[in-house]
Amino acid sequence: MNSTPPAPNMSSAPPPSPAPGDRAQIRQWQLLVDELNRLNAQLEYLKLMLKLDQMLRRPGD
Repeated sequence: MNSTPPAPNMSSAPPPSPAPGDRAQIRQWQLLVDELNRLNAQLEYLKLMLKLDQMLRRPGD
């Protein structure tokens, strides 16, 4: 009989603490994501303003 041992439970192990260099890299990515989210919100706002402007302008004015 060749039985394989059960797989180790991955959820019981604590996540490895990132090295200081990795922490700086993670922080950079977080800042980048925050900036992208901010720009995306700004873009959505501008698209709404453009749509409103187009609705308010009547053809033939």
